[in-house]
Amino acid sequence: MRRAAPHDDPRRPDEAVPYKQTEEEVDDDALGDYAALLSLLCGMCGMMLKMKLLSWAALFLCFVAFSTMRWTESETKSIFASFSFSMMGLVMSYFGPNRPGAPLAMGNQ
Repeated sequence: MRRAAPHDDPRRPDEAVPYKQTEEEVDDDALGDYAALLSLLCGMCGMMLKMKLLSWAALFLCFVAFSTMRWTESETKSIFASFSFSMMGLVMSYFGPNRPGAPLAMGNQ
């Protein structure tokens, strides 16, 4: 096998561009994603456990997600799901039957 001579090298060292590491792009939409996920989780827990505080937190997080997210079809669906779970949790907490062990309201005595 023939070995290439140094002057037959096809690389051009004068045209080489040194590597420069770029700054990683910060995902500024992360707050909206986390808020939508937490809103969904708090809404489901608030609805299942009938805890008013979790339902109100889910509604607040849903508004945070709504105000910070970019508009695409999938994010609209997740915000709608989060909003509906938070509203169902609030309706179940205030108008549904009391959870076992919860103190009765003054009007129910």
